Amino acid sequence: MTSRLLSKLRRRRYLLLTSGALLCSLNAMPAAALTLEEAFDIALHKSSRGQMINDDVQVAEQKYFAERVNFYLPEISLNGALPSYSEEESFRFFGAASERQLFRTRDFDMRTNIQLQQSLIFGGDVTMTANLLRNDSRYPNTSTANTGDFIDELTQQGYFDFKFQQPILQPSQRKTDLHDRRDDMQIARLDRHTASNALKKEVVEAFFGVLHTDILGVIDSLKLRSARLQADIDSEKVVDG
Repeated sequence: MTSRLLSKLRRRRYLLLTSGALLCSLNAMPAAALTLEEAFDIALHKSSRGQMINDDVQVAEQKYFAERVNFYLPEISLNGALPSYSEEESFRFFGAASERQLFRTRDFDMRTNIQLQQSLIFGGDVTMTANLLRNDSRYPNTSTANTGDFIDELTQQGYFDFKFQQPILQPSQRKTDLHDRRDDMQIARLDRHTASNALKKEVVEAFFGVLHTDILGVIDSLKLRSARLQADIDSEKVVDG
């Protein structure tokens, strides 16, 4: 009788997802026959509550890795103005002209700068900036009788800026931010471990609660069969006198 009972319990090892705590975390899953390992997998990886636990850790890890990349790699930015072009044609005095004439002038201008900023491990920042200027102009040549002659004027300029900033007797803010992100990531991992264990505990309690109910049902069924058998025995005794 005992071996048949154990065999029946092994065959009927399942989990009905009716616990209130599990309904909160596995509300998208229907009631089904599950092993304990399958219930763990659903609760931790396929339920909304398990996804929230894992997402918190992923967000903390991504913030830390992004902060570390920004700390060790230089930050490069490109700024400037779009090339500008202007052309003026008017009846005016220009250059050495003794009287008003129709003159046309042209101007092309471009400005840009490239900046590199690097945080230092021992604290502080280094900023380097390269500035580039270019101006191309064309004017009519009024010193000659030929009005079709032009003078082209090209101006190019480049200069370099260097700045080192180190607050005296103060910790590096970028290094402090990096350590804060690392602490947030470690705290998130610990919170995930704690929350996962709490969720597993709820799954185990619900799982064995169903098994306990199943065992009680089997025991009640056996008691009923025993009572019926005893009643049959008593009936036979009465018949036999």
